Amino acid sequence: MRVDLALLADYATADQMDKLVLAGVFRALFARSIPFKHPTMFLALTITIEGDDRGDHDVTVRLIDPDGHNVIPDLQAELKVDRVDPGRDSAVNLILGMNNVEFQSSGTHCFDIFLDGRFMDRVPLEVALIRAAPGS
Repeated sequence: MRVDLALLADYATADQMDKLVLAGVFRALFARSIPFKHPTMFLALTITIEGDDRGDHDVTVRLIDPDGHNVIPDLQAELKVDRVDPGRDSAVNLILGMNNVEFQSSGTHCFDIFLDGRFMDRVPLEVALIRAAPGS
């Protein structure tokens, strides 16, 4: 298995044809103060199931801050792979929604993605503090 697509968006879903539908793709959040709470975000993944891979697989996503501490509890999902054509690769969309994530610091945060305990990919998220100009 491999991760072919991993990104953050304001909204994500898969339609009836299993096409990924995304709105508001981003890599940075801007806050007026820290701590900062972001109301809603989605991590969208496309995972390719290769060759004869079948059975149950664990997906774990860990959001860490610039110091390596967990921001939220690990996100867990299970993929059940039942292959119709074991000789052909296929893709699975996985969408993880998060509400009211609180960031305690600015800097580069990372969503680390693990498949069956193996690190596969990283999605960076920059949390930047913006200062209002005097009088605004």
